[in-house]
Amino acid sequence: MSPKIKKILKYVFVVCAICVICAGSAVYVYSASSKSKKDPITETLLNNKAVKFSMLLYGNEKILPGELDVFLVTYEKDGNLLKILSANTDIVVFRKTTKALSFKQSFNETSKKDLARAIKNLYADLFEMTGNTFTPDFYINMSYDDFLAFCGENEDLKKLVPKRNFVSRDAKLLNEIEIAEIFLNLIAKNPKPFIAEKNKKYELINTDLSKTAYKNLLLYNKKHKPRILFCDLPAKYTKRRAEPDKQNISDFLKNVYNRETNTEFSDKVIITEVRNASGKPRMAEKAAWVLRDSKFDVREWGNSSLRYDKTLIKDYKGNFAEALKAKEALRCGKILISYNGQNYYNMSVFIGKDCEIYDKLDKPQGGQ
Repeated sequence: MSPKIKKILKYVFVVCAICVICAGSAVYVYSASSKSKKDPITETLLNNKAVKFSMLLYGNEKILPGELDVFLVTYEKDGNLLKILSANTDIVVFRKTTKALSFKQSFNETSKKDLARAIKNLYADLFEMTGNTFTPDFYINMSYDDFLAFCGENEDLKKLVPKRNFVSRDAKLLNEIEIAEIFLNLIAKNPKPFIAEKNKKYELINTDLSKTAYKNLLLYNKKHKPRILFCDLPAKYTKRRAEPDKQNISDFLKNVYNRETNTEFSDKVIITEVRNASGKPRMAEKAAWVLRDSKFDVREWGNSSLRYDKTLIKDYKGNFAEALKAKEALRCGKILISYNGQNYYNMSVFIGKDCEIYDKLDKPQGGQ
């Protein structure tokens, strides 16, 4: 072999080696970091265990004073699902020694004196309400003001986060789903601003998550882009207050949240109702026939007094695969698991302004 050919082959080998090393470090950066620092959260990402964490967002003097949102989050690796469980902070917590207060009232009263204690008490009450079946690997707590700063004052989030005085609990949850989707897409699109040392995003978060795990979680989100399974913690509503629905909470956690989620559509009968919340005529009827064509058993349709910009698919029995099929059939929709084992319907669909369905009765130009 001539010296010239040897030199060329040597050059090709070096280039290939560099490419392999770069590709490996880019794709498995969290893996290398894990081995070097033995970070437990990162190692959990590399096996089949679920990653669980709690998240608390609260108002301050700068933005949304008195507001409070709390979430229990599970990343289910096998299905690549991010299960987000939203707890209604207006739910009243009953105690033996003190008066009954809602999560929000109790938190705000205590936080005026001791924010750390208020957070600790809230989590203790929430975990007790869920039967202590949720054991988080870490926690994330931050004010809405810091959350917006963390997101770089994103314009879409700046419009959604300050929204309050919702017409219904469902309207609030629709808002939360949109915030979660925008937030995850923001990180997945470009995680560099969130992990760069100079930006100090990490310092905005009150967390026990290590910097190594924090960076690797962001990179993992970018690589896998998990789907969101958004859930509402079951509650009973009276004229006076919201109370924990203990039976449905127990059934929901056992049969839906703490079980592996099935994303394969089955042949089971999905009893469905459709409501027109778009303000456009005949949308419930048209959506009902679209869903019937997709094998949904639509028993009733009609108008709703509510108005939604986005279509809401409410699943009462934890049939996430069926909810996904309804979304695909309508070509729009936000899915909410609102568990209620006693509900006659498996699913309710509230048609929003984003839904477009045309038939022969529509005007030629497509007017609605």
